[in-house]
Amino acid sequence: MYSPGSAGFAVSVLAAAALSAGCATDDVTTEEFTSPSIPTTTPAEAAPIAQPCDPEALTQDLTMDAFLAAATATVDHCADGWAVIRWDSPGDNQRIVRNLDGQWTTYVLFPHEVCWAQAAADGVPAALTKYFQSECAPPR
Repeated sequence: MYSPGSAGFAVSVLAAAALSAGCATDDVTTEEFTSPSIPTTTPAEAAPIAQPCDPEALTQDLTMDAFLAAATATVDHCADGWAVIRWDSPGDNQRIVRNLDGQWTTYVLFPHEVCWAQAAADGVPAALTKYFQSECAPPR
């Protein structure tokens, strides 16, 4: 028995309708109405596209010390062309980076003294406010 919605069910309904209308059904088979197979694998020639916030892809653009290049990077926030990235190595190695014309560049290294007013003026999204000092230091 075929389940409703299957090709076999549709064929059997059509065959029943044809029989009741007095049409011959000897030449109708379910094999003629099988669905084409759909490939479930990606062709070998199709290379995976790196996501814009993929840590590995992001770090390829950044200038960094050799010990960071050997460490594993984690992206804690990524949106609107800005990201917060850090590595699993000793020390404070977190930085905020931005994507300019398809290239990731460092905006600030931690620790830093950039205040939120300056960061906002530079286009840093509001979601990153917590990474900046709320007050700007007076000019020296």
